[in-house]
Amino acid sequence: LIGITGRACVKQRQEEELKLIDVILDFTKKQNIEVWFSHSLLLGAYNKKEFMVNDTGAHIGIGTEAHLKLIERVSLMEGMTVEEAWGSKDVQMIMRVGKESHIIPYKLVNTKNGVFVDFLLFFPTNSLEG
Repeated sequence: LIGITGRACVKQRQEEELKLIDVILDFTKKQNIEVWFSHSLLLGAYNKKEFMVNDTGAHIGIGTEAHLKLIERVSLMEGMTVEEAWGSKDVQMIMRVGKESHIIPYKLVNTKNGVFVDFLLFFPTNSLEG
């Protein structure tokens, strides 16, 4: 999205993030992996039926069991083309290492424009009190 500034850039980025969300939801549905809209762009779009002004940053939530299933499914993609694996030729899953990898272990990135969606890892808790 280089060269586009202001509100047009934000709107275009939001639209590109939603395209990536479609890729993720198609993939996770086919693989029977449970994910949810976490916060930021997606919750605003869902709750208000419109994007929040100047809000970018799409986040998909994934629990620990679904995370293990995702790792297994991604490992089975070896030898497949990107389009066979994800249903789109312009995406790549990036696995994060180091700082914050326990919170945001993956990003699905559009390799043409750099727009990405974070996967946020949620751990189970024994109570709602924290």
